[in-house]
Amino acid sequence: MGIDKHGLAFLEACRHLIKSPESILTIGRLNIYAAPQSIRAHLPNRNADLSTIEYLDELLEQQFACSVESLDFSEYQGATILQDLNTPINPELKNRFSLIIESGTLEHIMDFRQAVENLGEMTRIGGYMAIITPTNGYVGHGYFQINPDFFYTFFSPENGFEVVTCLMKFSRSPFWFYHPSPADEIGFRAEFRSRRYIRTFFLIKKVGAPTVQITNAFDYEKIWNANGGEISWKGRLYNRTPSVIQLLLRFLNSFRVRRAIFKKLTKVTNYNLTNFIQTQSASKPS
Repeated sequence: MGIDKHGLAFLEACRHLIKSPESILTIGRLNIYAAPQSIRAHLPNRNADLSTIEYLDELLEQQFACSVESLDFSEYQGATILQDLNTPINPELKNRFSLIIESGTLEHIMDFRQAVENLGEMTRIGGYMAIITPTNGYVGHGYFQINPDFFYTFFSPENGFEVVTCLMKFSRSPFWFYHPSPADEIGFRAEFRSRRYIRTFFLIKKVGAPTVQITNAFDYEKIWNANGGEISWKGRLYNRTPSVIQLLLRFLNSFRVRRAIFKKLTKVTNYNLTNFIQTQSASKPS
């Protein structure tokens, strides 16, 4: 568990939106994997003394006048709250924190659904979750690599949340890429291949009392609900088409889909990261 310079840049960009949280929770004690100059670049106080700082919660306590706690399964790093996220949280933790920071834990928890439900329950209404998780190229690292579609579906307005922004960071790239909601902003799966490591950075706001409903993938529900569950005339025509033509149609469609996706993957620079996230937040319905 830890946070690097990109995670610090993301939190700094979100800070202008979150402003002054009353209480912060880090999931695990997050080691800071960044040089002092990189850390200072994302702090309100650029002259801060970092000589005794090892964990993110220590840095946040130094920089912000608010309560900062850490949650872990074990006390080996000195977490202030002991909790197994595979199990439902203790009632006293519900609706307690105005900001939860998760970077490098969720992919290691077997009961993933229970873990993300716990994060949502611990967040106050009007509070935020900043989640940083591997999406591609981390085979052998934990149990899961998380598709952004999951967070868009699980943390939906129907469940009492909204995804303020979803940004991807490719290894060795100086840019961030906004990943739009496949259901609401693209209309089909946002599938693409990458040889690079990808981490995804989410800022999620809790807008109401959560009533978590388990849903199916939006594209399948779209098919099931169309035409009363019957195959459309296009589908019937496709099924009668010779296989060679089907292969050509699939190739042309995949080209069209990839082109549409990459037009939607907005490139964001470090310089305008803060303004981009604020614009994303302002565009959400109040």
